[in-house]
Amino acid sequence: MAESMGAKPEVLVLEDDPDQLRQVTQAIKEAGLIPLAAEHPRRALALLHTGRPILAVIDLDMSKAEKTGYTVEQVLERLLEDFGACTPIIYSAHVGRIEQRERVARIHPYAQIQDKKEGLASLIDRLRKMLQASFGDLVIKSGSVHHQPSGKRFKHRVAVSLVVATKLRRDIRLDETEARAVRRFSRWLDHEVGSEIQVRPFRNRHYDLAPRTELRAVPGQDGRPSLPRHGADNQILIVDSDANQRGVLEGMVRLLHFMPLVAATPAEAERVLLVHRPVLTIINVDAKGKAATGLDDLLVYLYESFGDCLVLAHSKDLSSATQQRRLGELHASVLVQDTSDGLEGLRKRLAKLVRARFGDIYSEGGRVWHEKTGKTYAHRIALTLLMAVRETEVEVVLDNAEGRAARRLHKWLEAVGSDVKVRHKYGTYYLTLEPPQPKRRVRQPEVVLPKKRGRPRKVTTEPVEPRKRGGPRKAAAPPTA
Repeated sequence: MAESMGAKPEVLVLEDDPDQLRQVTQAIKEAGLIPLAAEHPRRALALLHTGRPILAVIDLDMSKAEKTGYTVEQVLERLLEDFGACTPIIYSAHVGRIEQRERVARIHPYAQIQDKKEGLASLIDRLRKMLQASFGDLVIKSGSVHHQPSGKRFKHRVAVSLVVATKLRRDIRLDETEARAVRRFSRWLDHEVGSEIQVRPFRNRHYDLAPRTELRAVPGQDGRPSLPRHGADNQILIVDSDANQRGVLEGMVRLLHFMPLVAATPAEAERVLLVHRPVLTIINVDAKGKAATGLDDLLVYLYESFGDCLVLAHSKDLSSATQQRRLGELHASVLVQDTSDGLEGLRKRLAKLVRARFGDIYSEGGRVWHEKTGKTYAHRIALTLLMAVRETEVEVVLDNAEGRAARRLHKWLEAVGSDVKVRHKYGTYYLTLEPPQPKRRVRQPEVVLPKKRGRPRKVTTEPVEPRKRGGPRKAAAPPTA
């Protein structure tokens, strides 16, 4: 039975402070999971050879750890590359600062942040909430997923990982063994317990969970379930003549909560652009024959008429200086990605672009969010400016209508109290970080009254009788002779 199968969920803990390491591992044991305790990065990498954690608590500061020649960055890179079902939590001092967040986002874009200044109790409380999360009629208890109406449970760690990741609004990437386990979990949900939640499979072994009503209401173009749309602004155009590769890219885009617009030839792409304004266009410049006809014209058309649309060109021959120079002449702000080793590098580049973070704003689900207030801004201009902020070769040139949208974004950022501002020069718009300056107290100048001229009045100390009001007046004395 599916209930009896499973691998106990594990949590990796990399912490150089022995006391905190002991307390975190004890909290993980109480939640019914297996802690993988590591006091330095080399030990963490060794545990990853045999363990398959669903969560990882990572301390960036290894000043108390033994010097082994390995770094925390190597551990995070290994988690990103080989452990797609693992969600890391960065628990470190000053990790809430902008430069530290950017450092983490460059290494692992899906990492969660927990500042040590909030205390160890806050981290343990967050872990307990994650390890007791619920979604629909499913809930995590003692390291397994329970179906509340029937009382049955599914023990495999992949089910726990799916519930945790879905609560964090992300998908997970599985290897072949884990993919078989998630298919068993899907059959368990569909046929054994009749859950209101269904596993949503995507291409390239990516998975997440969604309510069945949501899946029926929003069918994909190819009959597969797709993510719910957040509006017409979260669109990415894919131009690729290879049908298999086009399907893989479409799956990547859907997993990032964007709506793919697919075109096999440049002519089809131009027809799509007549009615849509995507925030990003992904173009395969290795097309041959008829598919390559009009490719140069498409790049020029995007540069001249779609300043708010970033272009990501991928090729297996980008080592050639001639190819790079040719792309630069056709589109001055084109981004290039080498795919000679496959599409994995393109997937990572795409994820970093559409899940960008700058200051206290970030993009997720096709929208720009303000972290402190939780408010969102849905216009595509906000997405374009945020994606372009880390790409030094990109210039976002907007026309009058789009410029007004950028200025509305600037007013919204001021209204939510963001440190990020929108600036522009000669039609080129960009984001800049300008923390609010403390208000200085301005000393009011003393008002000096002018001195009165003339002789000073004589001040007497003799008491003066007050004049009585309302009484009879004294009669005037008669004149004397």
